[in-house]
Parts: sequence; structure tokens; C-alpha cells
Amino acid sequence: MARCTNDVRMLNSMFSPGLMLIIDSSMAIVAPFVLVAVMNYRLLLVPAFFLVLLAITVWDYSRRLSPVSIAEREQFGP
Repeated sequence: MARCTNDVRMLNSMFSPGLMLIIDSSMAIVAPFVLVAVMNYRLLLVPAFFLVLLAITVWDYSRRLSPVSIAEREQFGP
């Protein structure tokens, strides 16, 4: 029962503010790229480099966090 309750709570907290956060964050990245590309595409080189670094950092963080979150879920409920 505890595991089911926790799963429902996690889904609720993910979809409500999480979905809005994902949409807002993606628009904050996409909109400036489109506007700069319309002005001068060569200006995208530096921001594109940092966007690739951000993607690599997020991927690495997610990879390192995954075993920790799995262990925590296992510890919370059988």
C-alpha cells in the first residue's frame, strides 16, 4: 500500500508542475535559438556548444542518480 501511495504521489507531482516546467524550459531554449537563427545563423555556434555541454551534463547526472533513486525506492517498500 505504501509503495502504491508513493507512486501515485510521484506521478501527481511529476505531471502537475513537472509538465509545465518541461514546456517552459524547452521554450526558453528553443525560442532564442530560432530568433537568433533568423537574424544570423553564425551567431548560434557558441550557444549551440553550451547547449551540447548542458545535454551531456544532464545525461551524466541522470546516469549517476539512477542507481541512487532505484536503491531508495527499493528501501522504501518491498
